[in-house]
Amino acid sequence: MRNNELHVVPTAEGWQITPAPENNQDETFDTRTEAVVAALHAAEIENLDVIVHSDDGTIVNMPLTSDISGKSAAA
Repeated sequence: MRNNELHVVPTAEGWQITPAPENNQDETFDTRTEAVVAALHAAEIENLDVIVHSDDGTIVNMPLTSDISGKSAAA
C-alpha cells in the first residue's frame, strides 16, 4: 500500500477505508458503495487515490472519480 492511497476493504463488520482518513477514523460502513463514496470524498480533500477491493479482498478494476456530484467526468 502506497502512502497516497486509500483502500476500501471488506471486514467481518462491513466495509472500512484503510488507512482511515482523518475525517473517518475507523468508521465501518454497511455497504461497499457507502465506503467508496466516503473514500472518494476523503481522497478529494486529501489528494489521494482510491483502491477498491472485492468481497474476497482482490482489487476491483472500476472507474473512479472524485466528482461525487453524480456528473460524468466527460461532461
